[in-house]
Amino acid sequence: MKKESLDNFKAYFGLVCMIIIVGVVTVGAIDAFLIEKGVFIAVIGAAGSIIGGAITLIAVRITIKDQYRREFLSTFSIRFREGKHVHGIYNDKCNTLKARIDTEEYYDLADILFDLLRSKEDFLDKAAQINIEALDATSNFLAESQKWYKNIIDFNR
Repeated sequence: MKKESLDNFKAYFGLVCMIIIVGVVTVGAIDAFLIEKGVFIAVIGAAGSIIGGAITLIAVRITIKDQYRREFLSTFSIRFREGKHVHGIYNDKCNTLKARIDTEEYYDLADILFDLLRSKEDFLDKAAQINIEALDATSNFLAESQKWYKNIIDFNR
């Protein structure tokens, strides 16, 4: 059973249980105390307002979930495309750096890092379009790249 249908089942089951409980308590109070007509109408009104509030809360919950799902689906293609772009940059730069370090060709590490840091704003913008976790990871990656670049430049002086 899907999570969404299970959540809907729980919500409707809770609503039906609430209606039954309020109905039983109302009828029980009437029988036990032989409530007069005016009080009986007030109790029925209060029970109706409780049930109406519960129905409203369930409807709002379902609407918010549906709105979130629609928003997610409408922006998914953009986030997926930007995610592929950011992933490509990560892979390209990391593989290039690793290959240079593995072959002990350190002379152009600064150029590779400079090229990455030159497009920092575009890289961060694309990561921000994916989600906050991608933005944080990209920001941390660029901060480390900046430290490495600074150390390489200072070392070469």
